[in-house]
Amino acid sequence: MCFVFDLHILLSKLVETVQRRNFITDGESTICGQVITDCTLDTVWTTLMARSRYQERLAANQRFNSSSQSLWRKKGLAICPVKYGMGWSGGYNAGVKLGECFDYLS
Repeated sequence: MCFVFDLHILLSKLVETVQRRNFITDGESTICGQVITDCTLDTVWTTLMARSRYQERLAANQRFNSSSQSLWRKKGLAICPVKYGMGWSGGYNAGVKLGECFDYLS
């Protein structure tokens, strides 16, 4: 993630844009040489971004952080795609974990 973060600053792009452009797609090969087919990563990403209201929540955090009430407190929001292969018997299987973390320091 650190490389993606550095790259988004260098390119003056949103982190989410750099992450999305780095997605593996149909026809590409994994580091193990497995050719990817039926990749739905972009569809899943788009759905998660919409259902989580990511852009709306990010804008709310930015408004809070720029206000005077946030002198000592800041809010953050992140979304991070993680890719790892799990292949058994020559097939491709994948798992997804969605989590939400709250840190209430009042």
